[in-house]
Amino acid sequence: MEKKGMKKIDRRTFLKYSGAGALAFSSGAMMNSFVRDAFAADRGLTIAYNADIPSWDAMNSVFPTAQSPWKCVFDQFTTQKQDLTIIPEIFSEYGYTDKAKLRFEAKIQKGVKFHNGDELTAEDVKFSFDRMKSEGMVLQFIWGAIEETKVTGKHSIRCKLSKPFPSMIAWLCFLGSYVYPKKYFDKVGLQGFLRKPIGSGPYSVAEHIKGSHLKLTAFEDYWRGPAKIKKSTFRFVTEPTSRVAEIESGSSDLTFEVPVEEFTRLGKNPNLKTVAQPVSDVVHFFVNDIEPMLDENVRLAATMAIDREAIVKYVLQDMGIPIYGLNCPEYAAYNPDLTIPYDPITAERLLAVSGYSKENPVKFTVQTTNGFVAKDFEVVQAVVGMWKKVGIDAKIEVYDIAKHFELRAADQLAPIAFYVWGNATGDPENSTGHTMFGPSPHSTWDTEDVDALIGPLLSEGDYKKRMQLYKSAEWYIVNHGMVIPLYQRKQPIVYKKNLRFKPYANNWILPYYMEWI
Repeated sequence: MEKKGMKKIDRRTFLKYSGAGALAFSSGAMMNSFVRDAFAADRGLTIAYNADIPSWDAMNSVFPTAQSPWKCVFDQFTTQKQDLTIIPEIFSEYGYTDKAKLRFEAKIQKGVKFHNGDELTAEDVKFSFDRMKSEGMVLQFIWGAIEETKVTGKHSIRCKLSKPFPSMIAWLCFLGSYVYPKKYFDKVGLQGFLRKPIGSGPYSVAEHIKGSHLKLTAFEDYWRGPAKIKKSTFRFVTEPTSRVAEIESGSSDLTFEVPVEEFTRLGKNPNLKTVAQPVSDVVHFFVNDIEPMLDENVRLAATMAIDREAIVKYVLQDMGIPIYGLNCPEYAAYNPDLTIPYDPITAERLLAVSGYSKENPVKFTVQTTNGFVAKDFEVVQAVVGMWKKVGIDAKIEVYDIAKHFELRAADQLAPIAFYVWGNATGDPENSTGHTMFGPSPHSTWDTEDVDALIGPLLSEGDYKKRMQLYKSAEWYIVNHGMVIPLYQRKQPIVYKKNLRFKPYANNWILPYYMEWI
């Protein structure tokens, strides 16, 4: 299918891009003996992971942390390299095939099998697209732009769009975008699928004990070749110091989101390796459009009273980068000229205009997790201390990440809530767009002025125009205090020195691309 705007890749090129080829064919060069090779093949991998899977309906969830386990079991339409570059996965060719970008076509990799032996065909892709856009699905408002999906061959589909869907390419490898087996799903139904999930990914589910662990077994018929590591276990360890104990004792082979001080100490262990690089996570405070945040003076004072550089240096110990918007440098609409001054004097004056002072502070609750990511609670403590100096008296409420999602879905978050927004695609729709657009299930700020800025961009087909308008919308939002950016995260990862591992900028932890050396 050689058509305008389409991307094509063969299996050999895919293996080179993804690293799978190197993992599949380089063992002979790395192993000096048959015995060592056999040992590597039999040795399993245990990951001390920071959260459990909310459900096996990966298509109907927006929980970013669960993407790594899900991606072990399910393939996506496309995938990404470590630097966020989008490359083919189940789609071997894909793209818009008309000038108006209302027709999308794709060819499907041949020879792909599900874990039960069924072949993956265009019928499965159509079934997945149709379900993703169906009523009641959490991302129906995204995929609803697909008016109709037609099977045009055993390994090809065509989608008719009701309106331009400029971020469709980005969404093909993002939240909820997984390929399900139609025949199996129809046979067992949703509940049967949840009890025994079947995908076409590199691993099948051997055992999942809620709150404890997930055991995976390599799928020997995986279309890109079987995984080098045959057995992988995600051990759900929600407490950060417990994850440190896991890696230090040798009970786990890899972990992440460890306390900053421990990360530095573990880096001196001769049996371990550490890595911390910027990832596609923007840490910010959601601002809810309720009292006292309806007062712009309060919002701007809360924004300007924060010394982001001090927080990164002294609290995070440089495990982050100060940031002043909703887009980090890896994102397509990043604006390096957007800044927020640290100005506590102006913050005090703004509060005084609204009748507040250190003696008569504005009071509200700020919500945060504690240990979900490195230093989350400590960062909020530092910010609350800075606020107190200008006339803001904030009470900290701690909850777990599941409670955050529950409250956000019900639009019941506190006036300010700490959150880590991960935009794995780099497209501004998935940062500025869904963070701030009222009808989005992710937004807490719902006002007509912001919706009027973002709404038209969801179907703006001109790429350059869309990027510029998103930058303008971000500037307006930040300068009116409707969100409070803090910093871009660096993810602290610790792993055994004889494990070959490469970090992803989107936070994926994928055993398929690892091997023992």
